[in-house]
Amino acid sequence: MRVAIYARYSSENQSAKSIDDQIRVCKRYIKDNSLTAEEKHIYVDEAISGSIVNRPALQALEKAMENKEFDAVAVDDLSRLSRSNHQMLTMVLKFNYHQVKIISVSDGIITDDENSKLGIQIFSTFSTKSAFLVSWSILT
Repeated sequence: MRVAIYARYSSENQSAKSIDDQIRVCKRYIKDNSLTAEEKHIYVDEAISGSIVNRPALQALEKAMENKEFDAVAVDDLSRLSRSNHQMLTMVLKFNYHQVKIISVSDGIITDDENSKLGIQIFSTFSTKSAFLVSWSILT
């Protein structure tokens, strides 16, 4: 199975070094599960909130997905893809439509697993709440 990697950090809580950590976690998972990944399919958005829909690397990932350049996308955790519950569920449906799995390594979620639906709901809800609390603490 061909796997792309998506990594993102937001300027609020993370540093650019977290990108390397996220990629390392995904590459380890890919290697441990005898999957393949090409460097050209590592997509990185730096200092961009997960609540933003139009992120350059995410858009490039989606275009490559539509061109069937990979079979799955690995992320360190679901919050790297989105901090919005609605956006996350929309992304899962879009990826499913294109028959591309989402592998959330740290969350232990693979979207083609029938038990993943509840996990996606729970993790994306907590990600949304975390993003709200971080934003609120910055404003106050």
